[in-house]
Amino acid sequence: MRSASIKEALQSASLQLREAETEAPRREALLLLAASLNRPLAYLYAHGDDLLSEEEVTFYQSWIDRRCCGEPYAYLCGEREFFGLPFYVTPACLIPRPETELLVEAAAQGLKDVSTPEILEVGTGSGAIAVTLAVLLPGARVTAVDVSASALAVAAREISAALRQHILVSDATVLAKYEAKGCEIIRFSAADVAAARPKAMAAWRTATKGDALATKILDSQVAFMKELGLLS
Repeated sequence: MRSASIKEALQSASLQLREAETEAPRREALLLLAASLNRPLAYLYAHGDDLLSEEEVTFYQSWIDRRCCGEPYAYLCGEREFFGLPFYVTPACLIPRPETELLVEAAAQGLKDVSTPEILEVGTGSGAIAVTLAVLLPGARVTAVDVSASALAVAAREISAALRQHILVSDATVLAKYEAKGCEIIRFSAADVAAARPKAMAAWRTATKGDALATKILDSQVAFMKELGLLS
């Protein structure tokens, strides 16, 4: 693939993303090029006539092709911001969603007066919730659990040396510890979840009627599960 200027590469990518019906083609073209070059957006605006090498153009085009095929931006760049913190993400975990910040904020608010809260997050994925709660609640002891070894590897990358004394990343075997303490860990099969989900959603909506925040969270999660095909 021949070399091109930054301006030319952006114009071509924007057109391809528009034809693929991405939501903000120009913005995504800019963000993807900045990430692929490891440069800030300001650099692209200031150096529009600079030539990219053939290797840079080829690499950028590979990202554009994958994005046009529906691969999420966060998986391409390997990063998603959550609560103002950058998190490493791969297809081994779900991408942290903005709405989940509301849940983290609510949890942190509810535990602010507890000196050493013990928090168990089941299905930690990227580790965004566990790490953010550990940052917001310095006295907390957080256990982040996932059945996926690949997801646990992603989460473990996010734990800095300063947080290691506050966060334990573990597979599901650690749940036995909580059961021994008298906590009830309810396990479902995929069939159980599929059968129970509509009733659970209806019950939650009834229980939270009139609560704008709870309704917003529920609506966002319903939409997300429909995207994944987990809810009809």
